[in-house]
Amino acid sequence: MTCPLACGGPAARDAKIVAPAPSPAGAAPADSPHHVAATASRRFVVVPERSRVLILAGSVLGEHPVQVAEYQGDADVVEPTLHHSRVRVTLKLDSVEATSPTLTKLIKSERVLDVQRYPTASFASERIVPQGASQQSYRLIGTLTLHGISKTVEVVGRVCREGTAFVASSRFSLRRQEFGIKPGGLLGLLINDNVVVDLRLVAEPTSAP
Repeated sequence: MTCPLACGGPAARDAKIVAPAPSPAGAAPADSPHHVAATASRRFVVVPERSRVLILAGSVLGEHPVQVAEYQGDADVVEPTLHHSRVRVTLKLDSVEATSPTLTKLIKSERVLDVQRYPTASFASERIVPQGASQQSYRLIGTLTLHGISKTVEVVGRVCREGTAFVASSRFSLRRQEFGIKPGGLLGLLINDNVVVDLRLVAEPTSAP
């Protein structure tokens, strides 16, 4: 499965806050020996030099791109359907870089991300479900932790092969207030509640098949 151009630029969708799904009766937990034996996986690690994590924050003054410079991620990939695969990504929020030093300082401050108290944001998938008839579009359901708050969310993304690597891309929006980010005063009125996360992650295998 190779990556078309569309794999790098899906349309933005809202990330849904969803209730955790109960495990079917009699089903083995995802981390149990029975589950692992039934779904042998291969580990892939995100290559930051070939990847991108961008946050687009809107305001009355326009759209402000904020790059996350440092992050790490890995995946336990089960082919061919990816249904039993697991993905984990951690962002180092002190590494965010906006279009100006002043804006970067503001975003890192206690008025927005408060990186001193909450230095990272993370996502860990629990389920990966094919989306429609496409063989590259998937719904990822998992736990997103941001600003000290963890919620089960659902995002839509594309996953495809590019040589030996897997490439995952997604563009989705989050409501900052759902994660307790509520800048007060004039700043709260100027910044849009919705922020867009635009990412493209390239992951290479840690060993040969």
